[in-house]
Amino acid sequence: MIFETFGKRYFENIRNLDALKKEYRRLSKIHHPDRGGSVAEMQEINKQYEEAQERIIKAQEKTGSGKGQGQGTGPDDQAQRERQERARREQEQREQQERARREQEQREQQERARREQEQRDRQKGDSRGGGQDGGSQDSAWQDWERRSNTHEERVREEEERRLQEEQRRRNARYRQERADGGKQKQQRNTGSRKGTKPRRSPEEREASRARAEKAYKKAIEDAKRRFDSMNRSAKENFENDIRQNPSNLDAIEFMYQEELRNIKQSYERALAKAKRAREVGGQ
Repeated sequence: MIFETFGKRYFENIRNLDALKKEYRRLSKIHHPDRGGSVAEMQEINKQYEEAQERIIKAQEKTGSGKGQGQGTGPDDQAQRERQERARREQEQREQQERARREQEQREQQERARREQEQRDRQKGDSRGGGQDGGSQDSAWQDWERRSNTHEERVREEEERRLQEEQRRRNARYRQERADGGKQKQQRNTGSRKGTKPRRSPEEREASRARAEKAYKKAIEDAKRRFDSMNRSAKENFENDIRQNPSNLDAIEFMYQEELRNIKQSYERALAKAKRAREVGGQ
């Protein structure tokens, strides 16, 4: 059983925080539920780890030996950690400010390049048109051409949407015609207009109903028998665990309740499956 190891003291001979953390990481790699361990055993390891951590910290505060045993807890160590944290925050702030400055410079460069490009375009239009009047005429011509292109693109998009809609309607009509033709063919083959199966006589339906009811009763009896057997086995395991590990009553009871819940869900699924089989067989 998994509860046989709960009497073990994992951190009893450890006297400093570094060794404690190293041992805790080693045990976590072995007993963590994600690595195949159990939840209850990992909870016990966490509890003992917290107790050992408090014990070591109190011992270091009494003896004043925190500096010589790995990670200390004295005022000097606390001040050093605060200085390191302050330096880290200042470094992050400087990096953030530098990043914002570079982004601002990049935006300014892009804006400057855009303005220079606009100025070159205006100068090119003025030189091609022979002065301000020529530039205005060229600008008007460009505006008209841009609007014309936009109108043509809009007309083209509307035409594409119309063609897609017509294609979708043709596909839907084709699928509907195929479905209707398949139903008519099935009706001609089976001789029935209401379904794909031929009609059965009342005697055949009654016999099928009787067989389905008999199979349903047998399935219910088997499910009840399995349910009682699993409950008895779970209760026996629970009593054995209590006798072997009376100090872990909460964990044992929690796992026992979980097992009962799983057994009940399995029984309900078996009943639902038998009921569905009876309904299908009795049709």
